[in-house]
Amino acid sequence: THDQVEAMTMADRIVVLNAGRIEQVGTPLELYHAPCNIFVAGFIGSPRMNILEVRVDDDESAVALPDGTRLALPADWAGKPAVTRLSLGVRPENIIIGAPSDDALLAEVFVVERLGASALVHARLSSGETIVVVTEGTSPLRVGDRISVRFNPASLHLFGADGRTVKYPETWAELAPTPV
Repeated sequence: THDQVEAMTMADRIVVLNAGRIEQVGTPLELYHAPCNIFVAGFIGSPRMNILEVRVDDDESAVALPDGTRLALPADWAGKPAVTRLSLGVRPENIIIGAPSDDALLAEVFVVERLGASALVHARLSSGETIVVVTEGTSPLRVGDRISVRFNPASLHLFGADGRTVKYPETWAELAPTPV
């Protein structure tokens, strides 16, 4: 089927194809929680996973957005060699809108889609990237509002320059710094 919802609700196992090529085979929850690459991460889930370009900070405990804004990595990811050209994935439902804090990112709302029980908030980070956040349908947010968002570190996904999922700590050593 081409209907993702039908596949996710009825199938025991799903084969994700991209231009006739098998990208990943797994249970619906395996595909959702452990996508093997950016294609599967973006294909499975609605709305699709947010993908942001990042680099690993010098102290290797965080990643940085292009403007230098830092996001903490889970503790078990720290202490690995620095690499470049990574993509950070976070699902819209794993982004928390809250009060400003040291680990929060600032964003400006540019679209609010009210869906009843939930709302999709489209926002532009101060670094220029756009994200979608799932929040309660009764949220009072409006276009132009400035918000603070945090990503649940346990729910982050990292993808290498080739688009494949970086599994920590197993595949970190396989990544070599990319010449600029």
